Amino acid sequence: GLILLYARANTVFKGGGRYVQVTAAGSLTGPWYHWRLLKIEGYDDAKIEAGNIYCAAMNSNPVDPEMILGVFPVLMGDQATIAIAVSCDGVHFSRLKRVMKSGIISPRPN
Repeated sequence: GLILLYARANTVFKGGGRYVQVTAAGSLTGPWYHWRLLKIEGYDDAKIEAGNIYCAAMNSNPVDPEMILGVFPVLMGDQATIAIAVSCDGVHFSRLKRVMKSGIISPRPN
């Protein structure tokens, strides 16, 4: 199988647009594929630039180990939340499901 590596992607040069990208390789020594932004159902390009998904924690889904479970801290406007989504391939994810309200710490770093 592939090794997946996730990292933050800043999609707006002057701040905002925080998102998550992924790359993959057959082994730790590579070669690594090009970085790709995650595809999250219902989260289009406008939301990527206006929203803020700061990072992601990924693991196999405890209910179905063939799937990936992602945990995402998300800020949309003045609403902060912890959300989850599932994926079959590590790139394409289901719609974000809010599981916990979160607080906002100001000022937010870029």
